[in-house]
Amino acid sequence: MPQLHSDALRACAPVVTTPPTTTSASNSSAVANTKTCPNLPLTATICCKALLLLLLTLGCLLSAVTCVPAAATALAAEPAPALHTSPPTPSLNAVVDAEAFLASKRHLKRSLTVTSQETADKNNAAAANSDLDDDYYDEEEADAGNGSENVSGRQRRHHELSQTARFGYDGNKIKPQQFYTQQMVANALEGNTNTGTQLARPNKEQSPMAAQVNNDLSIWSLMDNARRMDICDVCSCVRDIYVHVTCDYNNRKSRTPLNEIFGPIYRIPNNTKSIEIKLAPNTHFRLEKDLFDNNIVLNSFTIVGTHSSGEQVEITTGAFPGNASIMGPYPDIVMQNVFSVVVREGAFSGSKKFTVRNSNDLILYSNAFKKAEINGKFFGIADLRIEEKAFNSADAKLYIENSHIDNIYRFEASMREIKFNNCTINTINSGSFDVNSIFNIIFENSAIGIIKSRSITEKLLSKHVSFTGGVIGYIEGEAIHGSGIGELILRNNSIDTINENAIYVNTINATIKDNHIKHLGQHWLRIKEWSNIVIVKNSFGDFGGIIVEETKEPLDCRFESNSVTKPKPGSLNIGNRHCILREIIVDLPCRCNLEWLDTYSERDLRSEIYCTIDRKLGVCFNATTFNMQRYEHEVCDEKKTTLDCGANRNLKKVNGEFFTIEELEQQATQFVHIIYLGTAIILAVVLLIILVLILRCLCQQRKSSRGASASH
Repeated sequence: MPQLHSDALRACAPVVTTPPTTTSASNSSAVANTKTCPNLPLTATICCKALLLLLLTLGCLLSAVTCVPAAATALAAEPAPALHTSPPTPSLNAVVDAEAFLASKRHLKRSLTVTSQETADKNNAAAANSDLDDDYYDEEEADAGNGSENVSGRQRRHHELSQTARFGYDGNKIKPQQFYTQQMVANALEGNTNTGTQLARPNKEQSPMAAQVNNDLSIWSLMDNARRMDICDVCSCVRDIYVHVTCDYNNRKSRTPLNEIFGPIYRIPNNTKSIEIKLAPNTHFRLEKDLFDNNIVLNSFTIVGTHSSGEQVEITTGAFPGNASIMGPYPDIVMQNVFSVVVREGAFSGSKKFTVRNSNDLILYSNAFKKAEINGKFFGIADLRIEEKAFNSADAKLYIENSHIDNIYRFEASMREIKFNNCTINTINSGSFDVNSIFNIIFENSAIGIIKSRSITEKLLSKHVSFTGGVIGYIEGEAIHGSGIGELILRNNSIDTINENAIYVNTINATIKDNHIKHLGQHWLRIKEWSNIVIVKNSFGDFGGIIVEETKEPLDCRFESNSVTKPKPGSLNIGNRHCILREIIVDLPCRCNLEWLDTYSERDLRSEIYCTIDRKLGVCFNATTFNMQRYEHEVCDEKKTTLDCGANRNLKKVNGEFFTIEELEQQATQFVHIIYLGTAIILAVVLLIILVLILRCLCQQRKSSRGASASH
C-alpha cells in the first residue's frame, strides 16, 4: 500500500508541480486535468485523493502553529486601546501636513497590533496563573506543604519561581526612564531624520506611539505651543503692548468647557499681562498644571464668581509653578466671590500673591504652599480650613479678615507675619506656632474660644505677639510657654479665664493694658529676661498674682492703676525690687485694722492700695474708693472728732462712727421727742395708778360701811 501511494504521487507530480506560464494556460491546464481525471486508471484516482488529503493535513498544521488562542477574548475584555494611543486631534486653525498624517496613521496601526498582542499575552498569563480552584496547599492531599510529592499545582509553580518573582518582580534590571523635549517628540512624529534626533527604544525597536516616550503620558502635551489654538479665539482679548484676556462664561455664546479652554488645547499668548475668568453659576473649574508656558509677563490671574450659586475652583498640584520662565515675577492670583475654593497639595511654589475674597469655604490642604514664598490675603471667608502643615517650610505672610476658622493647626513654617483681624477662631491647638520663627503674630478684634496648652512654645522666636480688642474664652496653662518674644501685647481684651502658669515668656517689652479678665490662676504671668513691663488700667476678677524674675537690664516695671475684685492671698506680692506698684484698687472695705492688708503682700502697700468706703464717707470725699494711708490718717485717728468734707459738710465722729450735722441734729430732735414721749407715758402710768388706788379705796370704804350697818 505505501508503494502504491508513492507511485501515485510520482504519477501526479508532473501535473501538480508544473508551474503555469500564464493565467490562461493555468486555467486550461486545470480544465484539462479535471477532464482527464475521470478517465484515469485506478492508480491516478488514488493519487488525486492522497494529494488532497496531504494538502488538508498541511493546512491544519499551519493553522495550529500560527493560531493565537484567546486573542479575541482578551481584546473583548480590555477597553479599546485607541483611547490611549490615538494621536491628538489637530486644532481647527492648524495646518496638517499630509506626510505627517500618513506617518501618524502608520504609527496607529502598529500600536494597535502591538497593543493587541501584548494584551493577549497578559491575558494568557493571567489565565494560566488564575487557578481559582487550585489553592496553594491542596486540602485533599494529606502531606501537602510538608515536603511530600503530593502538592498542588500552585505550590509547585510557587517553588519553581525565584524568590523575588514570587512577589511580582521578574528579576530583570529596571531601565531608567528617558526624557525628551517636545521638539524631539514632534520630530519623531513627523519622521524628521535631518535633525539627528534619535529616540532610544528597547531592543532598537520602532516605538508604536510617540506618547510612550512622553514624560507625563499626556497626548496633548505632545503638541507644540505654536500648534495650540489661541485662547483669544474663545475669550475676549484687549491687545496693546500686552494682552489682557477676559473669559466671561456668563456671556459666551460658545459653551466650550473651561477645563478645555484653560488646558493643553489652547495657548495663552506669551505677552499676556492679565487673565480674568468670570464663572457661570454652579461651575466646577479645575486649574491643572502646564497651563502656563513662557508667560513671563503675566502678573495677574483673577477668577470671579457670584458666591451664592455654588461655584467651585480647585487648584491642583503644580497649577502655579515657581519657574520664572513660566509666569511673571510675583504674580497676583485672586479668587473673588467664588463659593468654594480648594487648594491641593503642591499647588503653589515660587513667589506668589494669593487673595481670596468673599467665599463660603476655603480649604488649604497639607503642603499646599510647601517651600513657596506666599503673600496670602483672605477676606470674608465663612469657613476657612487650614490643614496641618499647609505652609510647610514656606516663607509666608498671611492676612485674614472677617473670617471664621474652626481650628488653627501646626503651621510648620517660619513666616514673616500672620495677622487675624475681626475673625472668629474656635481653637488654637497645641503646637500651632511651634516653629522656629514668625516675625509677627497679631490677633486684632477677634473672638477666640480657647488657646490650648503649648500653642506657642519655647521653639518660637518672634519679634511681636499681640492680642488686642478681642474676646477670649479660655487660655490654658502653658499656652505661651518659654517663647522668645521681642514684644508681647495684651490690650483691650475681654478674657474669661487665664489658667495658672498660662503665660511664661522671655520678652524685652511686655504691655498688658485695658483688659477685663474675670479669672486668673496662680502665677498666670511669668516674665524673665525683660527690659520693660507695663501692666496698667486692667480690671482683674479673681487675681492669682504674677512673677517677675531678675534681669540684667531692667528699665521700667509698673503694676499701676489696676483694679482687683478678689485678690488671692499673696497675689500682690511682686517680689522684684525693680517693679513699682501704684494705685491698686481692691474691692474690699477699708478697715483700721491693717492685718487684712498683710495677707496680700509682704510690702507696705498702704500708700498704693485703694479700698472701698461707705456711702457717707464717699459723699464726704466724693469717691467710692479711698487711699488706705489717707483712710488711716483721716478716719482711724482717734484724736480726730471731725472730718472736714468742705462746703460745711463736715462729719462728726461719735463712738467710732461718723455723722453729719444734720444727722446729729435729727438725732437730737428725735431724742427730745423720745424724752417727751417717755415723760408723757410715765405721767399717764402714774395717773392710772393713782386712779386705780383711789377706786380701790372707795370700794373698801363702801364695804366697811355695809358691814357696820349689818352688824347693827
